[in-house]
Amino acid sequence: MGLAVDTKNKLIFVADNCYECKIHAFDLTTKKLKYSFTAPYKPNHISIDNNEDTIVMTCMEDQYIVKMSLDGQELIWRVGGNGGGLKEGEIYDPIGVVVDQRDSFPSVLTINLLKGFEV
Repeated sequence: MGLAVDTKNKLIFVADNCYECKIHAFDLTTKKLKYSFTAPYKPNHISIDNNEDTIVMTCMEDQYIVKMSLDGQELIWRVGGNGGGLKEGEIYDPIGVVVDQRDSFPSVLTINLLKGFEV
């Protein structure tokens, strides 16, 4: 389960990968659920890009890194997929993600090497 705080929009995002592959958005002040959406893949870790009002998530089971709109309505990009992470463009078990708020570039922690990551 991943957790990210969006201070710009005053939201807390929680990735529920146990049951329904949902991302839940809670109000940062009231802690009440504002909305939820189903992620296209099983999310593990999430990070917010405040520059573009997007969410970046790692999907370890599917070997993807995904960037979506904060409401989950738009898939902006997806990288990775099948493979063992040894060939260019493959990702193996992405286990964490952080977005640099200066330039919106995601940094990903993987179990193996990350090669050919361009978006």
